[in-house]
Amino acid sequence: MLLRNAFFDTPMLIDALFGSDLQSSRRWSTSAPRFVQELKEHELVLAAELPGLAAENLDIELQGRTLTVRGERSTQTPDGFKALSRERSGFRFERRFELPDTYDADGVKADLSDGVLTLHLPKVPEAQPRKIAIGA
Repeated sequence: MLLRNAFFDTPMLIDALFGSDLQSSRRWSTSAPRFVQELKEHELVLAAELPGLAAENLDIELQGRTLTVRGERSTQTPDGFKALSRERSGFRFERRFELPDTYDADGVKADLSDGVLTLHLPKVPEAQPRKIAIGA
């Protein structure tokens, strides 16, 4: 994965050393969620902890091979209440992931459960491992 740091716009050291097939760009904020990327046999799974973020405050868009995840959490005090202190801040974020051709853009699925956003990106059948039978 080639994560680009918005401050320096250079690949992170680990990616430079080990390489990857998924690129992402990040607009940094102090509360920007970090995505965990797990490569499984038939899919790539991206997950991020987004506590307090409701599904209606998330926007997931796929344009061409670019997957964009945007979200916003506000800390508005409900009507009739006065905030005495505020230790949790609101935030906005946007993350972009460039999908390689080995992933099926039409099969991307998203789930938000218990404050964790999970994106499933299936591999195209041609890129999935398959058993080769030994001929008799």
